[in-house]
Amino acid sequence: MERVSHRLLAEYLSPGETSVGIFLEINHLAPTPVGASVRVQADVAEVAGNQVTFNVQAWDHIEKVGEGVHRRAVIDEERFLRRVKAKQ
Repeated sequence: MERVSHRLLAEYLSPGETSVGIFLEINHLAPTPVGASVRVQADVAEVAGNQVTFNVQAWDHIEKVGEGVHRRAVIDEERFLRRVKAKQ
């Protein structure tokens, strides 16, 4: 669900921007066998400043298996990578 939200948001970012997940709350509704295909839907629920909130849902071939909320922050990728490198 995080990956789908990331890909969706990436289509709208300017060069040099990326997004990072800052909040994830998922309810697991049903089990899915390891290796099974899962379909995910992410819908933008709110945009507030540099934060985008998504309502996310997931289904296997039989039923809905998860749902929740995921929030991402749009950031400057170069600045982020400098901060990560400084911790190494």
